Amino acid sequence: MTNWLAIATTAVSFLVPFVKKVGEEVAEKTGEAIFNLVQDKLKGDKEAEGILENFGKKPDRYSVALADILREQAETDPEFGAALEKLLQHAEEEAADRVTQIAQGTGIAQAAGSGASATVSM
Repeated sequence: MTNWLAIATTAVSFLVPFVKKVGEEVAEKTGEAIFNLVQDKLKGDKEAEGILENFGKKPDRYSVALADILREQAETDPEFGAALEKLLQHAEEEAADRVTQIAQGTGIAQAAGSGASATVSM
């Protein structure tokens, strides 16, 4: 069973930096895609549109309310839920590909990339 609350909460976490206009490149690109998806989905639902509008003004205050609405929408509309989940999976993959680790010293293992290899300096 899909945990729509977890997916909705994660989606909102990408929206906060997007709305605040701060954050890393992946969050901004994903935030924009999620925002467009959510905005289209909530169009015509006055309560939901109001929460999204308020979220745009005060994201920290309205994050929980928006996540709850997204959870409800995902539970009742499998296509929306799947689209939201796909955007988050893509963001996670993109973020994982961008991880870079730099270390200096002895006895340090380093790994990079999705097919990560490690080297140890002694």
